[in-house]
Parts: sequence; structure tokens; C-alpha cells
Amino acid sequence: MLARHKPHLTMEGKLFLLFTLAVGVASLNTAVNLLYMIFSMLLAVFIISWIIPRVLVEGLELKRSLPGSIFAQEEFQGEITLYNKKRFFSTTSLLVEEQIPSPYFSFPQAYALQIPAKGKITLRYRASIAKRGVYQLNGFRVLCSFPFGLFNQQKEYSYPATLWVYPKLGKILAPISFNNGQGPLAMVAWGTGGEEFHALREFRPGDNPKWIHWKSSARAGKWMTKEFEREHPEKVSLLLYNYILSTEEVLEKSISLCATLARYLLDAGYPLQFSTFNPNPVSLSLAPNSQEDFQLLLRTLTLLKPSPRPVDIKSLIKSDTETILILPGKDSTDKGWEENVGRLQIIDVTQPEFDVMYSD
Repeated sequence: MLARHKPHLTMEGKLFLLFTLAVGVASLNTAVNLLYMIFSMLLAVFIISWIIPRVLVEGLELKRSLPGSIFAQEEFQGEITLYNKKRFFSTTSLLVEEQIPSPYFSFPQAYALQIPAKGKITLRYRASIAKRGVYQLNGFRVLCSFPFGLFNQQKEYSYPATLWVYPKLGKILAPISFNNGQGPLAMVAWGTGGEEFHALREFRPGDNPKWIHWKSSARAGKWMTKEFEREHPEKVSLLLYNYILSTEEVLEKSISLCATLARYLLDAGYPLQFSTFNPNPVSLSLAPNSQEDFQLLLRTLTLLKPSPRPVDIKSLIKSDTETILILPGKDSTDKGWEENVGRLQIIDVTQPEFDVMYSD
């Protein structure tokens, strides 16, 4: 559906109109031919400024292109392609902007200098979205004030789309080990015995400097580290307790941490069992190095809402499985989790030490 708004008189246009009227009144009072000529020229400029923008915003077709994965608070690049369907006239000086459906969006305007007749142009912009969720994009708003900036004409072009914004991915700043000093995150972050050399990759925060491959780093111009592969990776259980005990911000931080840990574990070759409540139990079995499984997890976390009531997540903790439990604060329902010493790692995102091991 297309919608064209009436031309809006800009501040410059209002001042120009007042000046034109003043010249017109003066020409009538003085009967000076020169003033009549100036008044006619000013009036012609005013009329042209009203007609041309209306013509330029017509006969367009717009399409958008966005990345397949967009993460909250992470800048991404989008593209808008404009097609000028007019046969004889080029289109000049257009501003294109998304019709923003949410205050969490930060989409800049894109500027098209000129589009030839029957031609096209692709505009690129960088934008960000502050919060995870599923958003409905309505279309575009095209604005034009060419040639003199006296009128601002706009027209809306419908181009609906559904936009998935995944939770923000952070960084693991320090290795996380289980109560017995072992565990998958200790292996991922530092590399320990019992592993075989697998490949080289770029150095990440939390990696042990002793595994830096100096020759490859010198050739690549950046730090490269050895990556190890375990012969028999254990399955890891990742539990997210999503009952809010403090603020929604804490839950968002918990979800961000959950997505980040899942990425690290899956990339390291660990099968992952993810569980949470929405408010009913949600469970996903994720294969290592599977982009499809990771996308499924991200979509689940994107839709995740806080549980309206405390949930019994103790039933999901297995004493024979290495388990990471993410908590948005603790209360009396937490008692008993520490009985699984040696196989359980509890991460409370409200504790001061959390900022030492994780950064969003």
C-alpha cells in the first residue's frame, strides 16, 4: 500500500513565501514593472518547488537487503535498492528511511543523489537494534525537497518484512571451571592435557598465551593460537533459570551469556543439551559445529520471556553430566544445587565476580 503525504512547507519555504508576498504587495502599491517581474520570478520558483518534489517521489520501487543474523546492540550493514520506473525523467536528491516500528531501532537515513530513468541505485547504511525480539518492518519513507528546499514531499512505500534480532553475544574474559577444577570451559579457554592439536585460529580473550603459534602470528599479522580437539567430547548441559528475581536487565544479561556460552561450546566440538522454561520446560539437543542448531537456539532465546513463577530446575540437573546453570540471582529455591559438587557450575549474573569472567 502506497501513501503520499501533502507537501510540507519548510521553514525556508515559509520565509520565502513571506518575502514573495511582500514583493507582490510592494509591486501593487508602487506599480513598478521591475517589482512585478521580480514577483513573477519568485512566484515561479515557489510553484516549481511545489511541483518537482511530487514528481520525483513517484514511480519508484524499493527493496531491502539485511544480514541473515542480526544481534542486539551490534552494528550491521543494510542495503536499500531503489528502482526508478520513470521512462524519461531521472530522480534526484532523495532521502530514504525505514518506517521505524520500535524505539529500540537506530536506522539512519540513506541519501540517493541521482537515479537515471529506468535505472537503479543501491544505498548502504549501518544500523543497530538495542533489544532482542521479533520486529515487523512496514516499509520505507521517501523524502524529497529538491531543488530549493522550500517544500518537503514524502511518500511511503510498503515493503513488509519480519526481522529477528538475536540476543547480544558477549566475550568470555576468563576460563570457567567446575568445582573439581575441570570442565569444558576450562578446556575451551585454556587447552589442557588429553587433547590433540586440531587447527589454528585467531586468538580470543581467555585463551592461554602459551598456545600462541608465533610463526603463524607473524605471517598473519595477528595473534594465532592452537586449537585442540578432544577425542571423546562429553555432552554438556546448559540450564537457564529464567524466573526474574530482580530486573529484566538481569534476565537479558543471562540470556546473552547463555548464547555466548553455547557458541563457545558448540564451536569447541561439545554436544550441548539446553534447557529452560517458557513457562513450560523447553529442551534442545544441539550438535557441535552445527549452524542450524545454533540458529534454533538463538531463535528460542529471542522469544524467551521471564517465567511468571519459580520453576523446579533441579530436576534437570544430572549428577553424571557436566552442567552449567545460569541464574539471574538466587533465592531460597536454590538450596540443594550445591549437592552436585564436581559436575555443576553455577553462574550468578548478579554477583560482582561475574563481570570478571564475562563482558557484554
